Amino acid sequence: MAYVEAHGRMFRVRVRMADRSLVTDSVFPLRRQAQDRAAEIDIAVRRGSSGYPRHPPVSLSAWAGMCAKSWLITPATRESYDGHLRRHILPALGELPLEVIDRAAVQEWIGRLREIMAPGSVHDVVKVLSLLMNAAVREGRIARNPCWQLNLRTISPERPHATAAQVIQVADRMGFWIYQAAVVTAAYTGLRFGELAGLRRDCVDVERGWIYIDRQHGSLIEIGGRLLAGPPKTPAGAGRIITVPPFLSGLLALVLAAHDEPYVFVGSRRAVLRRNGFGRVWRKAVREVVALPGNQMLRGLHFHDMRGTHKTWMLEDNIPLVAQYQRLGHKLKGIEGVYGHNTPRMQQQITTSLQKRWNASGGPALATEIENSSQRLQRTRHLPSISAGV
Repeated sequence: MAYVEAHGRMFRVRVRMADRSLVTDSVFPLRRQAQDRAAEIDIAVRRGSSGYPRHPPVSLSAWAGMCAKSWLITPATRESYDGHLRRHILPALGELPLEVIDRAAVQEWIGRLREIMAPGSVHDVVKVLSLLMNAAVREGRIARNPCWQLNLRTISPERPHATAAQVIQVADRMGFWIYQAAVVTAAYTGLRFGELAGLRRDCVDVERGWIYIDRQHGSLIEIGGRLLAGPPKTPAGAGRIITVPPFLSGLLALVLAAHDEPYVFVGSRRAVLRRNGFGRVWRKAVREVVALPGNQMLRGLHFHDMRGTHKTWMLEDNIPLVAQYQRLGHKLKGIEGVYGHNTPRMQQQITTSLQKRWNASGGPALATEIENSSQRLQRTRHLPSISAGV
């Protein structure tokens, strides 16, 4: 509510009133003196013993309802934030007035979270509380954010990545042949799951060998059980064109010929890919591959790790950074990001390297298996046209 600003060679204490107007409380020759006075005002306002009007007390739950609606975030992020509020923040702190939630209360609450959650998840939950508290500071309802400068840093373990041969091993155990093609596509393009599930047939050109990630509808996200098409996760990922090696163009052509649905990758009953259903098949395949000799380092491999795998392959093949970032949908910072450009020669270098990697890892054998499965499907018409199921 009170803050310090320079005024000539002096420092004055300014107070924001309940009607959003500003008044000058006092002027001091030293900044420290002004800061001490501002702190006194904030304490007095919270206690109701100052001459300044205070905001009526409001609980964290009520405050969340007032300000969370104004957050400019994607629907998927909003669902995540709402889940953190509903499950972890409001049950513990929701009934407390904002001015009562101090640093000690927050640290005690974080201690309880650490008993039941991973460090990264604790960080995500505290971030949402900090957003609410920052908004309260800006509105003059509290003096300081009790989450400010809390040490929540953790050392994240290095994520696993797969070799080209290990990708084939996982894909071979996915069962349904379109799932196999989806795994190979993810590893050789770096697509996120939402981008893979939301890839439409009109965004694939198998003749020219590229995939287009639509700016407005390039990602499929699931919110409250409903699938919604929206923009990719990052602005840099919207509208990008990803070149694919010849073998992948062939696999995509097989998938497109197998059905007439708008989305490229579908389940055995023509339903679009859902994260939970596809994830169950993925985890089972990974467990089987981890059980093979020499694959223990793949334990805990997530589908998203195919992006890290693709990035690692490009590093091994000495692909320029600007081409790597553009392919993965990220913005390269600094002068290289401003003046560097992803050229056709760089894209050709990527596709040539990926084709060599596929050929050297036994990929053609998997491609033959997928082609045989697609031909059997066409003979038996195994893909009935329905709108539900995986």
